[in-house]
Formats: sequence, C-alpha cells, structure tokens
Amino acid sequence: MDHRKTLFRDHISRILEQRENLDILAVEEILRNIEACNCVDANGVRVDRWHPDVIAAVNYREFFYRDMPDERLYIPLRVKPFKFWHRTDSMYFQFAENERRKQHEAACVDASKRNLPPPAPLTYRSNKELESYSSLSELLFALHWRWSEDPQAESRGVLLLSQSGAGKTAACWKAFYDCLFAAGANAVNGTSSQPDLRQYLPCWLSLNYVPKSGTQKQAMLELLARTAGILKPTDQIYSRIERYLRTGPPLLLFADLNAAPADARQQFATLFAQFRKNSESTATGWSLPTVRLMLRKAPCAN
Repeated sequence: MDHRKTLFRDHISRILEQRENLDILAVEEILRNIEACNCVDANGVRVDRWHPDVIAAVNYREFFYRDMPDERLYIPLRVKPFKFWHRTDSMYFQFAENERRKQHEAACVDASKRNLPPPAPLTYRSNKELESYSSLSELLFALHWRWSEDPQAESRGVLLLSQSGAGKTAACWKAFYDCLFAAGANAVNGTSSQPDLRQYLPCWLSLNYVPKSGTQKQAMLELLARTAGILKPTDQIYSRIERYLRTGPPLLLFADLNAAPADARQQFATLFAQFRKNSESTATGWSLPTVRLMLRKAPCAN
C-alpha cells in the first residue's frame, strides 16, 4: 500500500520527517549529544539533527530495523494479556476495582436495591490463541489474520498497560513503522521486502485538540480530519473520511492518552470506547475491521 495515495498522506509524511522532540528517548538523546558537540563537516556546515549525514544515520528506521551483529538497538518486549497480571503489578487493576465498588454503591442508593450483593471479582476471558506474543506487531498481525478468517469473531483493539518507561511508546512506533517498512537489514539497505503490517494504514491520532462536535460519530470524524491535517473540515471532507472507513484499507489508529491534556483523557477514553462499541454494532455503518484502535496508557498516570 502506498500511503502517498491515501487521505492520510500528509499526516504520515510529517511523522516520517519529524526530527524534533522524538518519543524514542534513545534516538533523541543521540541527536542532542550530536548537537552539543558543535561540530562541522568537511564543508564547514554545522552538524546538527538536520544534517543529511545525521538524518541518514540516526532515525527510527535505523533504530528499529538495524539488525547487524553487535549493532542491534531495539529489542521488543513480549505482550501478554491483562489476565496474567498480578494484582499488585498494576495500579490500573486497583482503579478498576474501585470503579466497580463506586458503581455498586451508587446502585444501592436506590432503596429498592439496598440488598444488592457485592460486585463479583473481576474475571477475564480466556483465550489460548492470544496468550503471549514476542512483540506488539506480532499480536496485531495475529489479530488481522484471525479477522481475515472470521470477520464476525475478531474485531478487537489493543490497550497497552504497564509502568512508565516499560516501552509502550516504542512498541507503538515500531508497529507504526512496520505498516510502512520491511523488518531486518533489508529495510535499512533499501532492498525489496514486505512490511510485517502492510495490511494496515497507520494513523497516529492528534490528541492535543478536543473535538467539539455533538455526536460520537461526528467527534471521531473531526478527530480523524484534524489528524489528517484538515483544520476546518467540511461536510464534504467528513463524507470522504466515512467513505474511506467503509472501503479503504484497514486503519491502524494509535492514541497516546498520556499525550492528551489531563482534563481531556477521560473524554477521549470514553469517545474511543463508544466508537468501538458502535462500530461493532454497525451503528455507524462503518466496517469495524477497517479500524483497529491501539491505545497506549500508563496505569500509574492520571
């Protein structure tokens, strides 16, 4: 798939050309150290993060795909279902328990429900086919394969949960690049090879703006439009995005809730949950397999 022929061509191009304040701290640290040296090249040109030689040598593609002996920079972490977590491993688990208790107490306010039994312990759906994967990209590939086998049985998204610094953001960026570039040394050398997640078109949602549209469907369309770089979308643009969601290649949406304003994170989380629920029930008319939502949130963050 050639992203340059899609609605999100400008969005993806901006991401691929990004050189300031990179999310991968290891790459950003190297760039800062290079700039701190105040060096010049043979032609007297200052060597900074925008220098052609630096751009070619220090970038996400080199970081993720260089696999030469003793030069491997990125090592993916395994992805496991939430049901494997121990209660004390995540503040998010305790948050979920507290929310369930609040709901139970609110229900008991009604005099007719004062004798409600306490909420049952959390249970998890057992899924032997999705026990553990070597990387997020491998999990997304498996989900797509399962959907292609039975679209009605597999339409889930992914929510990454872990402590800060565990590698959630890096895993998301690796999956983003795996939609566009081939893995291994071939990607760095430019030889022909197929990206691992070539079935998807990646889209990193911009959460620095809270949609003001009324309905959930309109808010999601507005968010997609602004992510695509359309700051003042019209009804024609919304219709075009809807048509893409029905007929275009599958969208792989990435949403970093920690990057959203603190007072808007719950609103975004609710929007995404409703979006998936309504899509699954075909309330939007969109084919859900065209969208797989990938959320990243640290449980210890607000």
